[in-house]
Amino acid sequence: MWAWWVLVAVPLWVPAATMDFSSERSCNRSRRVLTGSWGIITDGPEKYPEASHCQWLIRASSPEQYITLNVTIIETECSYDHLYVYDGETYNAPMLGVFSGKTKPPQVTASSGAMLILLYSDTNYALDGFVAEYSITDCPLNCSSHGLCENYKCICDELYTGDGCQRQHCPENCGMAHNRGHCYKPLPTLWEIKPAPYCLCNEGYFGDGCSLSAYDSEGGTWHWLWRGGPPLNDRTSHASVYLPHLDRLYVYGGYNLNNILGDLLIYDFGTSVWVNVSDPASQSHLSRRLNSQRTARLKGITEYQVMNSSLLRNLTFSVNSNNTVSVKRKSLAGEAPRTRRMIRPSEEISSIPANHNTRAVNPGPRYGHVMEKYDQHFVLFGGRLISGNDK
Repeated sequence: MWAWWVLVAVPLWVPAATMDFSSERSCNRSRRVLTGSWGIITDGPEKYPEASHCQWLIRASSPEQYITLNVTIIETECSYDHLYVYDGETYNAPMLGVFSGKTKPPQVTASSGAMLILLYSDTNYALDGFVAEYSITDCPLNCSSHGLCENYKCICDELYTGDGCQRQHCPENCGMAHNRGHCYKPLPTLWEIKPAPYCLCNEGYFGDGCSLSAYDSEGGTWHWLWRGGPPLNDRTSHASVYLPHLDRLYVYGGYNLNNILGDLLIYDFGTSVWVNVSDPASQSHLSRRLNSQRTARLKGITEYQVMNSSLLRNLTFSVNSNNTVSVKRKSLAGEAPRTRRMIRPSEEISSIPANHNTRAVNPGPRYGHVMEKYDQHFVLFGGRLISGNDK
């Protein structure tokens, strides 16, 4: 008896998301579009070639979905070969990050429904490249398993916050086991129906988890003072100065890979709160935090712990021939309008007549500038502006 075997070729389609051909060969000068909900991207099994580039475009099925990229391995020529990540389909889209070297970067999330990735190498050394994993979800980070996803937004559990519920309101339980603080849950008010809990640190402890001790003379340890989120967003090339009599850190300007910034931020160590001077809601948040702390501790707070509302309300800036930042206040009755020439958060000093050749304006967004403490004041000088000019 003869047995006949017939081999039939059946085409096998593999979703682009689950297979990246660069894992089999070099990605040299190639472009790929990935559309599945999960996948792995790599430049190839060997070292990436010199003088080359590779592109990957990840597309979600909806522009409201989120794409998260987690680079698990990276080894490129530091400062010369880079991995660029954009929140969109073109190089004009907002840049999420530029990574180089051997340090594993943080994961990044695109909110436009698309993510463009570029690996660029110059004419010199070729190294092992990178391996990254991506996922597409309806909510950022899939709400980190600490919330519910509804209509592309995370509704976080009580003790979690952030777009993807990735941050804790009371990290490490505020060091309660070591008597550093406890997780305080404020009562509802007319301004906040459901106020967020936070760490109420015991005397001598600071930070969002009460981990930093004022009495610890030993160094060599990192402490979280802030774990991200508004009003302080990622930036570089900014300037800052600490004023010890207020126990506050002042930060101005900087650059966030896409825009030059011109905001003045204040970090209050007593409350572990950031304040944007130009944002009334941010100021109100600090006031509520101070009030709730006062209620929780059943004692008053010093005058320097309170945000000077007059200062914030009348704070403007002036730059004349690259001189200092200025504070301008409203003149009193019978008093000639005068412009303050120096920032002093607790009081105002050394003024000049308003009709002097000084125009009260914002100094403008800048980066690469300097800030320096002067007595109980601070001054700001220099920097590179949006126009590209140095001041």
